[in-house]
Amino acid sequence: MKRQVTGVGLALILFGAAGHAQDTQDAAKLIGSWKLVKAVYRGKPLNPNGQIEIKNVTDSQFMWFKHKEGSSTVTDVGGGPYSVRGDTYSERLDYGLGNDFKVVKGHVISLKWKLDGNTWHISGTLNNGLPIEEDWQKLLPQQVGQ
Repeated sequence: MKRQVTGVGLALILFGAAGHAQDTQDAAKLIGSWKLVKAVYRGKPLNPNGQIEIKNVTDSQFMWFKHKEGSSTVTDVGGGPYSVRGDTYSERLDYGLGNDFKVVKGHVISLKWKLDGNTWHISGTLNNGLPIEEDWQKLLPQQVGQ
């Protein structure tokens, strides 16, 4: 009986490690700079009004910022740690400024995500009940700063 328990325990450990390895591989695909190319909030497409939004993702942190096209002045910014577990991408906004940040400050936001080539699709509901769908286009090194 002890061997069966040990065998089951070992299988659970290995399965958990394999799941963590897959989560780590998936998260590694998010590392880089992303530009918001499409957003739908409460079922209505976002009119960006000349705003550009960029999200930078490292191996443990993310940060997004907005600025007007043709301007170097940032209007909104936020960031903090993130995690990936299967098809769930979670981020916690620990720092930032601006109206957008005030809505999500200190909250963990868990969203469904998937990659389709160089497009990162995110969908779910924010802590204030706002349903969102966003498409982010990965910026290639020569596109960063454009």
